[in-house]
Amino acid sequence: GRRERLLSGRWAPDLEARLVDHFGEEVRGAIGPKSLAKNVFRKLCGELSVSYIETPEVEHDDGELLGMLGKGGLVEKVGFWPAMRHVQRRIVGLREMLIRIDWSPILNRPTVRAVRPDTVLVWASVEAPLVPLEIWELRFRDLGGRKAWCWDVFSIADPAGPSLRVHEVGTDMGLGADVTSTVLGATYTGDAYPFRWTQGPRRGEPFLPWSAYHAIRSGTFWDPYEGIEVVEGSLDVATAYTFLNSNIFHASWPQRWAIGAYVAGTTPVDGRGGPRTRVPVSPLSLLHLEAAPGVTAPQVGQWAPGIDVEALGRTIANLERATAEFDGLDASFIVKDAANPWSAAALSITREGKRQAQRTYAPELMPSDEETLGKLAAIANLRGWSSTSFPEDGYCVEYTSLPLSAEEAQLRSKDAAEKLALGLTSIVDVYMDDHPGISRDAAIKALDEKAADNKRWGVRPGTTPTPAVAGTPTPAGA
Repeated sequence: GRRERLLSGRWAPDLEARLVDHFGEEVRGAIGPKSLAKNVFRKLCGELSVSYIETPEVEHDDGELLGMLGKGGLVEKVGFWPAMRHVQRRIVGLREMLIRIDWSPILNRPTVRAVRPDTVLVWASVEAPLVPLEIWELRFRDLGGRKAWCWDVFSIADPAGPSLRVHEVGTDMGLGADVTSTVLGATYTGDAYPFRWTQGPRRGEPFLPWSAYHAIRSGTFWDPYEGIEVVEGSLDVATAYTFLNSNIFHASWPQRWAIGAYVAGTTPVDGRGGPRTRVPVSPLSLLHLEAAPGVTAPQVGQWAPGIDVEALGRTIANLERATAEFDGLDASFIVKDAANPWSAAALSITREGKRQAQRTYAPELMPSDEETLGKLAAIANLRGWSSTSFPEDGYCVEYTSLPLSAEEAQLRSKDAAEKLALGLTSIVDVYMDDHPGISRDAAIKALDEKAADNKRWGVRPGTTPTPAVAGTPTPAGA
């Protein structure tokens, strides 16, 4: 829940609690408003969530599957890939997310919906802890004249008796009254269970209309404490930044003092413990001081500013950098201008660092994306959404790597050319480096196709072809 608040901008109470922990109630009141300007956790999760910036490529042995994968197909209609651009930030930050695949009678088509892990309960077997058998989702339901929190309960723990039920939330968050008929209009237990495979050896078998996504498959279904150091550190950075703001506004100018003098035009009031005078001032104020009665030699002086703003800013920048360690991210990929801690890009990750993140998350996301596509197809087939039956398995998802910047491309090209000249690499290895995730066989096939094309069009590697001018014969071998 705290991670979600940090990601969604609702973390002010968490920061307030941390400020009190650090400063205590009395000092906290003197610090002033809290600052939400620094959120290392949210920033880092956003920087690492780049797998869906470019729409992934999906292949299937049956061909293009235009009604499913092509333009205007089912995947595009449900907006799956654009939705995943936003969902991945929470996969990275919350460590898990779920996608619920359902049928919408209003839209008359399948739908996908992201579900946060703090709104569900999941049961799995000991033998296969990453494969859920029962899922409860907490939802606010209309029960015919009144509204109440309910559990949507999906279970295939008994494959012979699967069920979809809706229960009111009962004592201790357990199952209360069964309100399935009121909410869904019918009961869906046993043979009436609506989510079943329609093809192949699995035909007729029930499935849960859910896909679970994991940032890193740790061997357990939930992994809520991984990276907790970044969560805790983010609150500390925000606390330090709030303290910096307080010092900028209250202690960044010299503190003036006076003994035996008071501001002209004011009258000291005899309060508890002696006379007191309170006058609001600022660095722009011009004060006219007068000697207090009976004082012949008043003293006026000035102390240095209470804080070195630049030094404190650099300290916070170092703290921010030390906090930004997540999922094995190499610290060398974190861009931080130590000379300018106020930069808008105070914490960012290089393009190579983002590509490393893509390589890290690809094998974790791929099985879940392929499962979602299969279940999306199954629900479409069950409802007869298309005159064509879509395959329910066999999808292969490939994630598009971030393109190289001009500088990166130049350096990589130079490095590859030098290694090729020294015999330290092969053209196949170079191609594989430029296309992360591609197999060696696929790289060889692609290079063979390019060589055939170059031969056909008379292009020799290492030369710049001269464009033919209309009406002018093309020189042989050009």
